[in-house]
Amino acid sequence: MKKFPHYFSSTDMTTLLLAPSVVVMRLPLLMDEMTSGSPGNGRETKAAVNEKTHAAVDGLAAANVAFVSSAIDVALQLARGKSPVNEMIYALPRAYQAALKPTTKRLRQNYKRLTK
Repeated sequence: MKKFPHYFSSTDMTTLLLAPSVVVMRLPLLMDEMTSGSPGNGRETKAAVNEKTHAAVDGLAAANVAFVSSAIDVALQLARGKSPVNEMIYALPRAYQAALKPTTKRLRQNYKRLTK
């Protein structure tokens, strides 16, 4: 039997370190948008809200697909007469990783864009 999975990988740790950096780099842009009264500003604020919403929806969909895939795997293991314990143990980490992929992707894109 496999060892119980770790929920956090090195990629997740990198993401945890990038997130505060992106927030700090975005703060001056958001402050500039708040203080300027000219129309047309607010692009960074709109982008921040939109990308977080899209990443959350994409992550939720990916987690649901991972859970359904795990449920199918459990059913197949039962149909074969095998124990589905491994499938059940790894269902949550698979869903967790799938849910974080869109957020991680957007976070890296923002970091690259804001560091230019």
